[in-house]
Amino acid sequence: QYLGRSPDPQGLDHWLRMMASGMTIQQMEGGFVASPEYYQRAGSTPQAWVRQLYRDVLGRSASTAEVQHWVDVLARGGSRSGVAMGFL
Repeated sequence: QYLGRSPDPQGLDHWLRMMASGMTIQQMEGGFVASPEYYQRAGSTPQAWVRQLYRDVLGRSASTAEVQHWVDVLARGGSRSGVAMGFL
């Protein structure tokens, strides 16, 4: 649902292997929303990406202050993966 498409066979096989080796659903979802593909679909800026996370993961719009908080986390060296896990 996060990428707006069905999985390709190689990607599906990869994620199934990762789940079989102990990856949690939250970690898998974090991989999707932190991915370059999701980032690009969201608008390719930290602000647009954070806004999209609020819509897709939390099901609501973000306030300006909420977006700025997470953009600041990224600017200080936080990873998209870390921010994504904060949402999940």
